[in-house]
Amino acid sequence: MYQRVNWMLHPADDLMQIVRFKFFDGNSTKAMLAVYLPAIIIVAITFLISHQIVAINIGTIFGLLFQGPMIGICDRICFKRLKHHNLDH
Repeated sequence: MYQRVNWMLHPADDLMQIVRFKFFDGNSTKAMLAVYLPAIIIVAITFLISHQIVAINIGTIFGLLFQGPMIGICDRICFKRLKHHNLDH
């Protein structure tokens, strides 16, 4: 919901919005995965080196799997009358 207000965003959320509309035709699921991709790669590399995963919790997994689809659903159902502004600048 706060992404739609666009008053003050976390840099990763702002990046997701930019990537979403510039590269993925508004698809929030693909954009969220693209934004998470560098972190996923770093986790995979460190796992291959150390054979352990540290600091990956349920919130991280939930965000990775469901945050993009939830944003898309909310845009279509809950906030369908709100518009995304100033994404071309």
